[in-house]
Amino acid sequence: MSVDARCSPYASAAWGRHVATVFGGSFERHVVCLAGGQRKARELQVPILRGGRLAAAGFVCGHIGYGGVYDSRTGQAAPLRRQLDALAQLSEALGEPCLRLVTPPLRPEQLSAPRWDAHRSQTAIKVLGGAGELRASYDGGVRTALRKILRQPGLRVGLLAAPERGAAVELIHATQERVESPYLSPPALIEGMIPEAPTPHFLAVGAWLRDELISVGCFVLNGREAAYYLNGWSARARELGPNYAMLDAALQLLSLRGVERVDLGCSHHSALADHKRRWGAELHTFLRLSNPTQHTRS
Repeated sequence: MSVDARCSPYASAAWGRHVATVFGGSFERHVVCLAGGQRKARELQVPILRGGRLAAAGFVCGHIGYGGVYDSRTGQAAPLRRQLDALAQLSEALGEPCLRLVTPPLRPEQLSAPRWDAHRSQTAIKVLGGAGELRASYDGGVRTALRKILRQPGLRVGLLAAPERGAAVELIHATQERVESPYLSPPALIEGMIPEAPTPHFLAVGAWLRDELISVGCFVLNGREAAYYLNGWSARARELGPNYAMLDAALQLLSLRGVERVDLGCSHHSALADHKRRWGAELHTFLRLSNPTQHTRS
């Protein structure tokens, strides 16, 4: 299995190419060899976005979502120190600065130093069992809310199709405005995640009340891992809990596709993090580092 098939969905070539198409620049995967004293040289894979609106003055390792440096042999994220050293070496080779590193979730022992305190963020990771076991992993409040929405007459859930892209963009934008997001996702970014035919790279799921789209979720897939990136929901249908029906259907579909882990996303508020944990997810920590090569000296 290739490294790309084992890394985070956000570090995959399919996601990188999609982001580059929308924002400009180029997605590139570089190989860096690091020697470490008595240890054998280790080949590392470094996925980056170079140029464009997201990296105009250099490159980033983590464009939208995580980046990270991966060990070619194991396919796992490299230890933090080796990630920083690899980016410093690549920056020197390209003659361009690394503007940002967003690591995938790291082991707690890699984050124990106080100097990382200001750079920590958390995301919720859900491990999927069989499709028939999913609902048992939700807490009681989620199961109650799910039963309520599933009893609603006229409700249906399923895959979004290309003709529904416009409605999905409107719903996502309306939601981003309600929650005072600092940006609206470009329509092309959203539309590209709603494929015309099934693809191993994206999954878009909707919930409808009769003919009205009331919830939408867009996921990035990579092998056995998926990431929940975009959500939109109808304010008028809020009391019904439309996202419960949509997310439950999405997790069922992902499990049937062989996905084993779903990243439910970063939570900037404790209430949202608690809500994601109620779906049976656990919180994991990652780092956001501006100008990461300066940390190789700390």
